Amino acid sequence: MEKDADTLAVALDYGRAILLALAPLPEDEEVELADVTVSTATAARILSLHVEYVRELIRRNVLRGTKHNNEYAVKLTDVMDFMSSSRYRAGGWVVRPSTAAAMFGPIWQWPRADLRPGPEPGPAV
Repeated sequence: MEKDADTLAVALDYGRAILLALAPLPEDEEVELADVTVSTATAARILSLHVEYVRELIRRNVLRGTKHNNEYAVKLTDVMDFMSSSRYRAGGWVVRPSTAAAMFGPIWQWPRADLRPGPEPGPAV
């Protein structure tokens, strides 16, 4: 198998998705990955998107989810299918997250205003 950057990035994305989905489960619990569901918060963390945006994707039937007790549940396999879709990869919000961004949180956040490059603010008048 050719070890190009895209293939390795997708493998890392899938591994991260599985780890995040299984993290809240007891260590000794046996699961079938096809049956694992995640909350919208976990799906958002996996996809590096805002949780409200994930809910909107579900409401628009872009991402499959089922509603239980006023909250959506998403099958891990559906999250992974969405991750591999061209809509996710070319959607503008994520093209290819760096390994650090994929591991440590959403990449859509702007840095704090006081850390953005630009002219020094002048005195308040």
